[in-house]
Amino acid sequence: LFACTPYLDPELRTRLVSWLSYHLGAFGFQWPWDRWQWVTERMAGDAHRSFCTQLLHRLLRVSYYEAVHQVK
Repeated sequence: LFACTPYLDPELRTRLVSWLSYHLGAFGFQWPWDRWQWVTERMAGDAHRSFCTQLLHRLLRVSYYEAVHQVK
């Protein structure tokens, strides 16, 4: 689904962000974060970067900054 992010309906994208943030929070934020470094190099309006930005904002809402930041 992430590969199709530019083509997803906005509601579906929001629900995917909600589901993924809940999943990551429930499993200790275990995720291959280093493999997602390429998203930070995308332009500000890019759909993939927007998705990841929404995901990080949602993660901070379900947890707190230090818990998300210390995960490597």
